[in-house]
Amino acid sequence: MATPNASSIVDFLKKRGFVPEQGERFPLFSQRKRIFEQLNLPAEGTEFRGTAQENLALLSRLGQSEREAGIGITPENLLDITRVGAQPTLATTEAERILTARREGTTGETPIGELLPGGIPQFDPQGRPIQPTATPTPAVIPPVTQEPRDIQETPTIPEGLRSLVETARTGGVGELPTSEQVATQALEMFTGGTAFAFAQEETGAARAQVRLQAERETQEFIRAIGRRGLVPQGGTAIRGVSTIEVDKLASLLGVDRRFAKIIATGLQTAAQDLVREAKQEIKTGKQEATQALGQLGFILAPDGTLVQKPAEARAQATAARAEEAGVRAEEAGIRAEEAGTRAQAALELSEARFQLSSAKTVEDVRLANERLAISQANLELAQQREERIAAQAEATNVYTSTQQDKLRAFEIDPADTEAADTLLFKGEAELKKLQQQRKAGLSPGIVGGASDFAFDTFSKVWNFTGSFFGF
Repeated sequence: MATPNASSIVDFLKKRGFVPEQGERFPLFSQRKRIFEQLNLPAEGTEFRGTAQENLALLSRLGQSEREAGIGITPENLLDITRVGAQPTLATTEAERILTARREGTTGETPIGELLPGGIPQFDPQGRPIQPTATPTPAVIPPVTQEPRDIQETPTIPEGLRSLVETARTGGVGELPTSEQVATQALEMFTGGTAFAFAQEETGAARAQVRLQAERETQEFIRAIGRRGLVPQGGTAIRGVSTIEVDKLASLLGVDRRFAKIIATGLQTAAQDLVREAKQEIKTGKQEATQALGQLGFILAPDGTLVQKPAEARAQATAARAEEAGVRAEEAGIRAEEAGTRAQAALELSEARFQLSSAKTVEDVRLANERLAISQANLELAQQREERIAAQAEATNVYTSTQQDKLRAFEIDPADTEAADTLLFKGEAELKKLQQQRKAGLSPGIVGGASDFAFDTFSKVWNFTGSFFGF
């Protein structure tokens, strides 16, 4: 560890933007002295001379002040930081206690003449005596007698299956990302996309680039938007940002409201996508590991215990297949909802174009152009999100070779997950019913599979288009 001498405190101040004054004999001596006096630190003599102990006390107190204030020291906020550092609530550092003891002529330490047990004084590396400590007597812990219980003996996990069992328990990915990780990754994902570059070009962000200040208010606000991706189990994701949040973000970043709304919406959407992908990855890992254990003749119990597959495993396998079909249906619902979101964005874009075409004043044209730019950006984000979800669904839609042979025998395209899952998991009778429903125009995949939101959005788009073109 480097000795905290004058060069240490000088490097500390230079890294924070302090510049030496001309004519100084020692670097930053006048500024060190001024800060030392503002912090009311005890000097070795009558005034600050820049000794090693004084520099150490100053360096320790400045570092402690930064931690208490929560922000870094700069020449501009030095006065505020020193005010915080001069408060009596801060703990006195070791270097300050040594300076006070030297100035008062005492050391504050145990006299060297006192001997420890055995008649031999002991000292630490700094030359201070070490006080003896009493040796605790170990407590006698009575043996714990467990009552015999009727427990079904489970087989020992084979060495080659331990990694697979651990993956089946945890998903092989770990826990969900923390709120800090979600906020950071969401910011990186959004600012690295094409929508952010488009927003910069449209709003003239080249003259006012986004600089996330080190102030806690700005950081906490952006993290709060990013944390919306972490939805509690059974909760509902927050959609959209309020006008107050947009105004606050625009004020913090020094940009106009239109650009602030794009940033806030992009952060929230990216955060929710990150958490959704993490959940899907964990879920997929658990399912694959569980299936592999089942093929090897083992079952992972709900309490995490590995047991051999019993005779009634066929019923469990049937339930697992039904659950897999439910998962696929859920994925289809998500895709339908995303399609509805894209349709809503397309509707807003059409309305913005109509507003621009009917604008009469210069102010109306300006507002219409702003709305048009926002609608185009939202539509691009919705399209990208829909494509990403579709790609994920296609990647997870994998059938075994035997299942694929059966699908080919019935001339069913594996991409038609509804018909494929019906044949594989429900049987030929259910497949015939589905085919009859499709011929009659009552396919759940066409009507029932879409959400009410997607259907309402489609109706709005159709009605608006019809009224606009006159049919």
